[in-house]
Amino acid sequence: MSDGYFLATDRGHLYLARFGELAGRHVWLYLPPFAEEMNLSRAIVARQARAFVESGEAVVCLDYLGSGDSELELDQTDLDCWLDNIRAAVIWLQQQGAASVGVWGLRFGALMATTYLEQRGTNGYQPIDRLLLWKPVLDAKTMMGQFFRMRQVADSIKGLPKVNWQERVKQGETVEVAGYPVSTNWLRSISELRMRDQIGLHMPQTIWLEAASDKISPAVDKVAQLWPEAGLTLQYCEGSAFWQNPDCYDSPALIQQTLDSCQELREDVCVQ
Repeated sequence: MSDGYFLATDRGHLYLARFGELAGRHVWLYLPPFAEEMNLSRAIVARQARAFVESGEAVVCLDYLGSGDSELELDQTDLDCWLDNIRAAVIWLQQQGAASVGVWGLRFGALMATTYLEQRGTNGYQPIDRLLLWKPVLDAKTMMGQFFRMRQVADSIKGLPKVNWQERVKQGETVEVAGYPVSTNWLRSISELRMRDQIGLHMPQTIWLEAASDKISPAVDKVAQLWPEAGLTLQYCEGSAFWQNPDCYDSPALIQQTLDSCQELREDVCVQ
């Protein structure tokens, strides 16, 4: 069972896609990656969500304001807005009778998940009791540099002169990249995020899956070592980088490994 719901907030309507019945179940709140990675990953995220439903859990996928099917444009939002979006969704899940809530983030969504827990996750509403990270972005500044290169490549193909569009945004100009209007305020607030700065002492039990990888890189291992003791399961899973591949619609190994890891985590949480 899946459907969509528009949640009213002070800034606009958030779109939530629901997979499975929420009341009395553990619910995963899914936080998407940024820009086109969000669109390219939807098919596999939906497959994973249905697999969670078959295992007795539920999933709600969030589109931040200014993205996906939610209201506003990107340049009308910023980091605080998106953190408030997550909080609104968590409160809504509590109102729907969810027995417990976990956060599942892909790429930039994984970085947003840890940022939310570090900055907003202990304010009196339903706590997050587990965390699932798929191929996290470690540094948003690096991510945005890669994003702006798409505009430079597009300009080059058209024979236009080379422009430092990221610097233009920093100076106050709103620049469109791949159809997304990037404002100074949005860029400044997002670019400051680094995974190593968003790991608090009270992180819930966490599964970190390095998707589309045949090993754990030194950069990932260095960040993982900052996790609270015994709070992190770090694994890798080979396969396609589906968030960049428009022809990839399934990732059975990743889906099964996620289910197996989450089953072990669920058993550990229940024991505690």
